[in-house]
Amino acid sequence: MKKIGFRSALKMLGAKDIELHANGGVACTEWSGFLTGTGVVPGKCSAPLFKDGQTYYVSFSNDHLGGLPSVMHREAKDRKDFSGGNNNWSMEGILERMGYALKPMTDTRKPRC
Repeated sequence: MKKIGFRSALKMLGAKDIELHANGGVACTEWSGFLTGTGVVPGKCSAPLFKDGQTYYVSFSNDHLGGLPSVMHREAKDRKDFSGGNNNWSMEGILERMGYALKPMTDTRKPRC
């Protein structure tokens, strides 16, 4: 299984205009931000994960049970969370089917308040 960074994984899954910020956690291991969908259908999928032109809120945390990252995304409006979309937790499974796993993310900068 090839390990890739979170931003690279988002692009591979059909995201653009990605804006991520460290939110805290031990060594700033919790991140969130926004992206815009491109409508690209990732390999081994039958439909796009991110709809073309739709804005999404995304959250990443290394601090998950079993040491695995936890990734959630949902629809957002005007790069403001929350527009009422359902939480989706399928990203890691799709990456795994494609032969990829997420690398842990860290940042030593002060978290955004």
